[in-house]
Amino acid sequence: MRRLSNFVRLAFLLLAVGALAASPADAASKKEAKAKAKLEAKAKADAKAKADAAKADTRPKPPPGIWSYGRDDEAFVLQYGVAKAPAPFLVATCRPGSGLFQIVAELSPPKAQAGDAVRLTLGNGKTVVEFAASTFPSVTEGRRAVEAQVKLEPKLIEVFKVGDQLRVTVPGASETLPMISAQKRLPAFEAGCLKAKILPSSVK
Repeated sequence: MRRLSNFVRLAFLLLAVGALAASPADAASKKEAKAKAKLEAKAKADAKAKADAAKADTRPKPPPGIWSYGRDDEAFVLQYGVAKAPAPFLVATCRPGSGLFQIVAELSPPKAQAGDAVRLTLGNGKTVVEFAASTFPSVTEGRRAVEAQVKLEPKLIEVFKVGDQLRVTVPGASETLPMISAQKRLPAFEAGCLKAKILPSSVK
């Protein structure tokens, strides 16, 4: 009986040693499995995000607008619009005879009503110009536009020349306009706006 008892004790001891030896391996295996599951979940999430983005890219996009230039008496006009739109999105008008610059943007401030004052910003690269503008009803039903009129200065023309995108912003709304099609129109617009006899002699 004593020999049998010793044998049983030895067997239990061997089992305990084996269990202790196997525990670190089991823990490592579980850790690896958990990490693998986490990586697989991330890969699935990334794949879904890419699929959603690709799906979004296939949605119809608004047609690109173009820049145009025109002259009316003593007014020189540069505007950006989309074909068949009820009105141009952005109209910049120089009146060097009276020394005034006017900007009108079809950018509806979400919280502003007709007659409210808003801050309008034009940004192109490092060149940024801010205007104290006012809100008025747009020709597009249910929307509003903004307008500002200030003293004509060279920096107001410069904002159209620097960089390849023009960012138009009011509180709560913004739009980025491509400047590629504006390049051929800008020289005539600048020449009309920056007449030496109108602006200070320090301006070249």
